[in-house]
Amino acid sequence: MIQNLKRIKEVLWHKANIPALLALVVVVAGWAVAETQARNNYIQAQRATIAAQVAVLRADLEATVNGPIQLVRGLIAAIETEPDMDQTRFAELATRLIEGQQLLRNLAAAPDMVIRYMYPIEGNEQAIGLDYNTVPEQRDAALRARDLGDLVVAGPVDLVQGGRGFIGRFPVYVPNSSGGRDFWGLVSAVMDVEVLYAQAGLDDLLPFSVTLTGKDATGVDGATFFGPLLAPQDAPVISNVQLPTGSWQIAALPLGGWQTQHPDIWGLRALLTLAAGLILVPSIAMGRSMQARQRAISDVEDAYSVLQRQMHDLEAVRAAQAVTEQRLRDSLDQQREITNRFQDVADISRSWVWEQDAKMRFTYISESFIRITKVPADAILGRTRKELYTDRPETKQSADWQELERRVALREAFVGFLYRVVTPDGSDLWFQISGTPIFDADGRFCGYRGAGMDVTAMQNARAQAERANRAKTLFLANMSHEIRTPLNGVLGMAETLRDELAEPSHRRMAEMILSSGEGLSQVLNDILDIAKIESGKIQLDDVDFDPEKLVTEVVALHRPCCAEKNLKLNLEVLSSGAPRLRGDPHRVGQIIHNLLGNAVKFTDLGEITVTLRIASTGQMEIVVCDTGIGMSAEQQSLVFEDFSQADGSISRRFGGTGLGLSIVRRLVSLMHGKIEVSSELGVGTQVLVSLPLPLSQDASPTKLTATTDLTGLKVLIADDMPTNQLVAKALLKDTGAIITSVENGAQAVDAWIANQFDVMLLDISMPVMDGPSALSEIKRLAKTRELPPPPALAFTANVMLHQVAEYRAVGFAGCIAKPLRKAELVAQIAAAAGRI
Repeated sequence: MIQNLKRIKEVLWHKANIPALLALVVVVAGWAVAETQARNNYIQAQRATIAAQVAVLRADLEATVNGPIQLVRGLIAAIETEPDMDQTRFAELATRLIEGQQLLRNLAAAPDMVIRYMYPIEGNEQAIGLDYNTVPEQRDAALRARDLGDLVVAGPVDLVQGGRGFIGRFPVYVPNSSGGRDFWGLVSAVMDVEVLYAQAGLDDLLPFSVTLTGKDATGVDGATFFGPLLAPQDAPVISNVQLPTGSWQIAALPLGGWQTQHPDIWGLRALLTLAAGLILVPSIAMGRSMQARQRAISDVEDAYSVLQRQMHDLEAVRAAQAVTEQRLRDSLDQQREITNRFQDVADISRSWVWEQDAKMRFTYISESFIRITKVPADAILGRTRKELYTDRPETKQSADWQELERRVALREAFVGFLYRVVTPDGSDLWFQISGTPIFDADGRFCGYRGAGMDVTAMQNARAQAERANRAKTLFLANMSHEIRTPLNGVLGMAETLRDELAEPSHRRMAEMILSSGEGLSQVLNDILDIAKIESGKIQLDDVDFDPEKLVTEVVALHRPCCAEKNLKLNLEVLSSGAPRLRGDPHRVGQIIHNLLGNAVKFTDLGEITVTLRIASTGQMEIVVCDTGIGMSAEQQSLVFEDFSQADGSISRRFGGTGLGLSIVRRLVSLMHGKIEVSSELGVGTQVLVSLPLPLSQDASPTKLTATTDLTGLKVLIADDMPTNQLVAKALLKDTGAIITSVENGAQAVDAWIANQFDVMLLDISMPVMDGPSALSEIKRLAKTRELPPPPALAFTANVMLHQVAEYRAVGFAGCIAKPLRKAELVAQIAAAAGRI
């Protein structure tokens, strides 16, 4: 056997066989390389095919998602122009966007993060009133849209109205009075998941397996929301779907996974065998060359058949490429259609877009601007904004152009810049523009891009509202003065009669007159309080006060009324020794007074309980609970509206303006508190008020000693109404003050010259010389004689907040409002004279 092995070795290593052995090595090595290369080429061909198909799918997804989003931007522009639009206006605009759309399921607007406008409403009723802050599945995406100030695509999510969808949330900002922009709320566009998948071609007909990752547009870091989970070793083809903000990631695999063996491997091996034969046979037997040639011809024919099959496969790939190109053309057509729709919206809009180059010359202005201003485009393009307004004085003087130029020089964005334009046909318009700088990939400044809108209607409405507000203020001031002046006589005389009459029945009659007058006075005060709050001119004091003492005093004021109605009035203080707080005790007392007054008014039997709780942090809670007539759910929804009571019969039966609880709600809101009402018809009502008041830093209250003793004080009263003089004298009769009265300002000056007074009460409006003029003249005379001017109190029925501020500005130490009440009159005089 050893000899046989030696013989074989000799044969193999014979000189004649060495070329054949070398050829055999080359053939084997080439065979291995060829098969490896064929396998790699086949895998790459598969990946290229899948990549081309994924590219089409990505383009379809981007076009399908971005199309509706571009439509919604037109709606946002309309909302920025009309932030106070109602549901009808919202539906009118939304109809134009959704018409013919299957993908957009609905459009919703959420001012202050609560959905209030919806189109279509049918099928989406459950979403109306949705507060994004209370829905965990949607809250994060909604807050992210608000905080980023840009579109956030969320989803897929389970919808409140049923089904699943992708939600595009657009933050909306509207200009404010200071020239900035305030967050208005969100506009949401809900895209039906199934329709989106169908329109993008995500169906069972796809020749490959697809996985979508990046829920809520978070890209590769997001969760998988379509298709099976894939492992890294699966080596899928990856592509990113770019959304307006964020992205999705597509991962694709062939159905059945990657095939590692070429389908025509045996044909390749036949070619390799041919090549091996061509190399080996001549080396082994040159004499058998003819036979080898015939075999080679046969092998070539086989190879040609293989080539024909490969050419057929190539044609199939070309056909698939043609389909892909057609789908791409279809997608581009759809994009153009969407662009045309957007242009249609822009054509009816009062908004436009613009662009400037690095030298701030206009390079683009949309057609809507040309339509609005009737200025041809060639008069704008190529010129700077400064060149356009320099020769227009009305435009130059209407805005702070230097501030705009400063921002542009610093390459800062600007928002809500307002200016005036007079068009060639004489139209007086107001425009508002916003812009942001543009930089290239290397950070070089390229210019500005922005948008503008015609806000003429809004400016005109604002001017009209200001005129109406001034007229309202003047009306309220005149009404207050005309009613308070005769009411001063009624209340003053009634209080004086009550104190002097000895007969109980006569005293009750005087008290009825006094009570009726006080009711009318409260109506005036309620109306004036509402006017102050609405105009934003009400100011809250920030002083230390004792909450337990305050509540006790207010409750004490209502005990006589409860006693008359045989009602039990309970006061429960659950925080004994409660800490002192800082705030406005007058307004806090007004809240408690109004709530308790309502409870007494609407309770005929049973009891009323007032509960006070003070937390260690300073949170003050007041609960007023009664066993009165109660309210239905519908009545509770209206209880805080102006001039509102449960119904007309309630007003007739119990009286009142219906402003009490409205004032309470507004005061609580000014103090950043909250109010809750729970009531049952025929059982009673409970009102809870929570006020976040800070703790007082001074544990020991400052005690002020007040007095009603005005003995020896010389008091001058100047009023052209004898009734007012008589009332003031009657109220001050037993205080020890020495009273002198005159009828006008000139007489007041003469009286002061003859007898310098300690305190002067000057009516604001008097014949011959009014109160402010008299005070000015007395101050001038006092300065000439080197005498200190006496303190003067405005003695008037004009007590609007701005009027009181005017009195103090001209030198009055305080203001006594008509109708007069003795306690306030005495206290004001004592304070002015320095006796408090």
